[in-house]
Amino acid sequence: MAKKVKITRKQIKQPDEFQSFGRRAIEYASEKAVAITGVVVGIIALILIVAGILLYMQSKEDKALDAMAGALEVYHGSQGDQAKSGDTGYENESDRYLSAAEMFESVAQKYSATDAGILALLYMGDSYYKGGDYENALTSYQGFIERFDGDESFLLLAYQGAGYSLESMEKYDLALENFEKTINPENKTLRIFGLMNAARCYEQLGQIDKAIEFLETLLQDYPTSTMKSEVSDTLEALKLKSAPMPASGS
Repeated sequence: MAKKVKITRKQIKQPDEFQSFGRRAIEYASEKAVAITGVVVGIIALILIVAGILLYMQSKEDKALDAMAGALEVYHGSQGDQAKSGDTGYENESDRYLSAAEMFESVAQKYSATDAGILALLYMGDSYYKGGDYENALTSYQGFIERFDGDESFLLLAYQGAGYSLESMEKYDLALENFEKTINPENKTLRIFGLMNAARCYEQLGQIDKAIEFLETLLQDYPTSTMKSEVSDTLEALKLKSAPMPASGS
């Protein structure tokens, strides 16, 4: 005969362990659901914020590009019918370039955080240089060099422009430092001009042998260059200049 199991009233009133566990699990899940919902809402809010920032930045970039287009028209002297008739509203080329420089400067200042705003510094330097304002040209080129982080060719152009500005101010040693940075084997055109520009500065500094060395390197590396005739003539003149003077009476 099976033994009866007697359940007392006290035992009946005690909470069932399974029920207690289930209740705790539901409470835990509810708490976690609130936390998870909060995280999801936070992520969605972050996505919306980032999207808003990106749209704002794109809007700024578009406005900067529009402003750049206007400055480039002045820079290139292409103001529609006025340019075709020769009546551009500027007294001379220098006046036009200086006007373009002011427009590029406005773009660089107003849209400094955009790619167009940074590129405006390079054009601003070139505009100031062509307008004869070498100090502002140098400042613009240096500003571009400090801020630009992209294609090296643009940096080489900025170093070249800084070199031209310094050379125009007769600061040949500083100009030389910038020109030598443009002697990059991967860019044939800039390397050719870099060697020529550096040689010219060495000549001004009285280092004729170094000037000859750079021009000889140019002819050796680029024997078919379109600059060959000009370089050869300059090299011949430098060799004559460096030749020892004949003794008197000989």
